[in-house]
Amino acid sequence: MTDSHPGQTPSVPMASADSRFTLRRLTRWDRSAHLAHLLRLSLSDRHARFQGGMSDAALERYSNQIDWTSTVIFGLFEGTELRGMSELFPFDIAQEGELSVSVESGCQHLGFGRRLVGAVLDTARSQGLRAVHMFFFRDNQGMHSLARAFGAKSRLSGGVLEGIVTFAETERRKRAA
Repeated sequence: MTDSHPGQTPSVPMASADSRFTLRRLTRWDRSAHLAHLLRLSLSDRHARFQGGMSDAALERYSNQIDWTSTVIFGLFEGTELRGMSELFPFDIAQEGELSVSVESGCQHLGFGRRLVGAVLDTARSQGLRAVHMFFFRDNQGMHSLARAFGAKSRLSGGVLEGIVTFAETERRKRAA
């Protein structure tokens, strides 16, 4: 359940999806919902999201170390339960960042990943980033599809695929204006 607070980002109903779901940007007040979502991921979904196994304790450490001032996270909520999220971690250099996405098993293959990734990419573009990187295993067909849908160029990098979405200089300037 999300913590309520006065500055909560407004929820946006998902027009083409089930009306029970809303998409909004997460804040530090959503830390407990962030962790609860990660803990509900199946072992295979944890492996796909983190490119390796993650215990409950490791997920708690990961969630607790999020820098909410620089990390952009969008969440897909079913009522008050966070069912999916996309995270954008900016790199310290090069005006680039890394995108990750997780959607709970019961909500996969419904177009929610596309909405979550689109929200993060729009934010990255508006913040003037030049590129966003996504890392995923070869057999992760959902991430393959998302990378292709958003025009990512993919390459093999350290045993995983790296999809790179780049933004043209004029596109970044136009969005930032």
